[in-house]
Amino acid sequence: MITESYTRKELTIVSVVMITYKHEAFIAEAIEGVLMQELDFRLELIIADDCSPDCTEEIVQKYIDENTNFHCIKYTRHEKNIGMIPNFIWAISQCKGNYIALCEGDDFWTDKFKLQKQINYLENNTFSAGCFHHASLVDEKNQIMKTIYNEFVGGQSQYDQYRALTWLGSAYATSSLVFRQEVVLNLPIYAQKQLCDEVLDILITSCGTLDFINENMSVYRIHQGGVWSGVSENKRNIDFINRSLVLIEDPILRSKFFNFLANRISTLAQLISLNKTNKKKVRYNNFILALKYINYNRIGTYKYIFRYFLNPIFK
Repeated sequence: MITESYTRKELTIVSVVMITYKHEAFIAEAIEGVLMQELDFRLELIIADDCSPDCTEEIVQKYIDENTNFHCIKYTRHEKNIGMIPNFIWAISQCKGNYIALCEGDDFWTDKFKLQKQINYLENNTFSAGCFHHASLVDEKNQIMKTIYNEFVGGQSQYDQYRALTWLGSAYATSSLVFRQEVVLNLPIYAQKQLCDEVLDILITSCGTLDFINENMSVYRIHQGGVWSGVSENKRNIDFINRSLVLIEDPILRSKFFNFLANRISTLAQLISLNKTNKKKVRYNNFILALKYINYNRIGTYKYIFRYFLNPIFK
């Protein structure tokens, strides 16, 4: 019988997931922010490239070739574009660490002790399943737009599932999040369909609390190609509806959050149905969807119906 002994420094404690698509202008800074971390444990950096049609692969390969760090870089470029959520789920499935940290290819970390602080926190607070911190908001040229992005997220030090979904709304920067691996083991159906930040918060708070650390240790970048920042408000509303429809199908979440989710679906569907820039079919489908989840005890419901028919879909 062979017994293997490992020091903490030799074990992969954290898996850093970095999904990327067309991030050639930013990916170097993202990788450097990870590799600069000073830790008493090992990390693996999992870079999942969703078939970027730019020089992302060449830039990543340069870091792999020159990496003399104790940490490991694992890079995969999909042969075809599979989409952000499937790419994220695939990357999560590759993680071997006890903890998972996130940093998308257009964001970056600014504190070399960021991971050490967050892992120390989670190991000292067993009731917590994940933690996040403040981040700055920058543009494509690294010009600071806000010193602290969505400062209100620090309004509480701990979030349970109800507060995470109905109040926090995943408004913190993705690059600030670290959580326990158990959070993403055996993903429920709703998470397999929509594993976004908000759904991840639901999974985290199913295992414990989601806690805030009052430090600014990363950057969230706004740019035209951003998967969230680069899309219109109308597209975001459609994404919120699709996400909510998946959540409300889950029996447990439906029993807990039906009123919240139904109200969000009907409110956003009303906005989309009254938006004349949308296609007729999109407007009509969202009109029907709004009626399905609308509160018929409110006078505003009937005002909405009148507004819709006074602004018919053929105009």
